Amino acid sequence: MNWSNAGGADNNGGTSTADDVAIQQYVRTAGTNNRTIAIDANNDVWVGGFGNKMHQRIDGNTGATDPAFDLSPGGYGGLIDGNGVLWSSGWSTNRTARYDTINGVQLADAVTPNGGDRSYGLGIDSQGNVWNSHLNTRLSKFAPDGTHLGTFAGGGNGGRGVTVTPDDNVWVANSFSSTVSRFDNAGNLIKTIGVGSTPTGISVDSNGKVWVTNQGSNNVMRIDPQGGGDNKGAVELTVDLGAGARPYNYSDMTGSVVGGVTNPSGTWRNVVDSGMLGSLWDKIMWNQEAEGSIPAGTGIVVEARFADTLLDLGGATWASYGQMDDLTGMTGRFAEILVTLTRPGTPGAPTPVLSDLKLTTKTTVVPLPMPAWLLLTGLFGLFGAGRLRSRSS
Repeated sequence: MNWSNAGGADNNGGTSTADDVAIQQYVRTAGTNNRTIAIDANNDVWVGGFGNKMHQRIDGNTGATDPAFDLSPGGYGGLIDGNGVLWSSGWSTNRTARYDTINGVQLADAVTPNGGDRSYGLGIDSQGNVWNSHLNTRLSKFAPDGTHLGTFAGGGNGGRGVTVTPDDNVWVANSFSSTVSRFDNAGNLIKTIGVGSTPTGISVDSNGKVWVTNQGSNNVMRIDPQGGGDNKGAVELTVDLGAGARPYNYSDMTGSVVGGVTNPSGTWRNVVDSGMLGSLWDKIMWNQEAEGSIPAGTGIVVEARFADTLLDLGGATWASYGQMDDLTGMTGRFAEILVTLTRPGTPGAPTPVLSDLKLTTKTTVVPLPMPAWLLLTGLFGLFGAGRLRSRSS
């Protein structure tokens, strides 16, 4: 990336001279030494600094900031749960601050009974329980209302990043022992896995694989949870980041919390080939069968685009369509369908069901080869047999 800093324009912060299209906003924050960062269901960003404990909301579209507020003792690891509550760990204390982002009210801290358990990384399971790592090798579990449910002996030293896989197992990056610990949801240690030097961040991807960033060895590793001779996890890939990279993070670097808990959603895509250039598309219909449903608080958005070639299809504009809409004026051999399903983040919340979807041209019906069903555990999509639906993990 070319970053000229011409005329010292960015000496005091900023990216005005940086040649990088990935930078959408540069925002100065009220917090100092920012560590807490989390995204809410509206795609707004909440950030907090462990230096002065000041936290604030940043508009995800414009970058505009709300007035800052003191959320002591927080400012380190952070997440927003399915109830819209911001959790911000205290680092130097055994407390994690909690803030209701919907009503703008600070809630009671989540407290680990042992004062020596310094609050660090945070993760969340499918039931809304929040898991909190401690630098002194232990791991705590809290109910959604902040009630302490237990503290467990860790499998390594210097717990930082925390993540939860679709099976509700909890994974912790241990910086001081250069290991990753895997626990079941009752807090029992399943396995300790050796990784690179000084692991800090850990997160899970859409395939259920676990990624860990190693600050001391300048690399990233991917763990297969079913790998190793015991099928309990093993490193399967190492990616070198180059000398001096020193990756340092311990929050939701893959978006699994946002997509799986804060604002659960999943997508299904399919390309339909009509077999004829310039096909005249007629109708799009979905959820015409009795099994289809969109319970209150859930959503299904169906989008489509059309083109004569697959190359042109990639640059075509998406349009949204209702359950029986006209496609007059839409032409092209190919049609691409994108379905997005959403549900509330609270455990046990209802889920939408897409039972059927088909397109017609002026001469024929083009049914989509639906995957039997889509189980949407946040970002984790699996295919089986049945209807297209979403459910909580």
